[in-house]
Amino acid sequence: MNNITVCGNITRDPELRYTQTGKPVTSFGVADNRSKDKTIFFDCSAFDDMAERIVKYFKKGKPIFVSGTLDQRTYTGKDGVERTSLSVTVHSWDFVNVGGQGPGAAGGGQQPQQGGYNNNSGVNPYEAGNSRPAPTPPPAPPMPDVDIPDIQDPFADQ
Repeated sequence: MNNITVCGNITRDPELRYTQTGKPVTSFGVADNRSKDKTIFFDCSAFDDMAERIVKYFKKGKPIFVSGTLDQRTYTGKDGVERTSLSVTVHSWDFVNVGGQGPGAAGGGQQPQQGGYNNNSGVNPYEAGNSRPAPTPPPAPPMPDVDIPDIQDPFADQ
């Protein structure tokens, strides 16, 4: 499988369009800032209800997590130079809680929100009454009773 997960800022407002059969589709860009000197740009496309929700909740500059299928295409730019672009067909997405203040807030480093959000959920986790606590991990299994033989220190006689 060819899957990728990208966390970055949206580089252009998501545009909602419809296919000839009436299926909603949106396209937007995401910039993944790997370091001060390196940014990777991705063209993203989402379909159906997921497309409508992305248009509703995200604008240029807002952080987002997207997961999907990665494609690469080569094209010739207007200046005649051959270029390569990376595109993601989005299968799921998530809000990014920046500085603990909700989606798109200014502040510290990017942290994913607790709980997660995928393309099958029609709920905005930031609306009242939609908070989800982090799941409690299961308890560790008990340690088995093991007889440990006495081990002689090979360096004790030296």
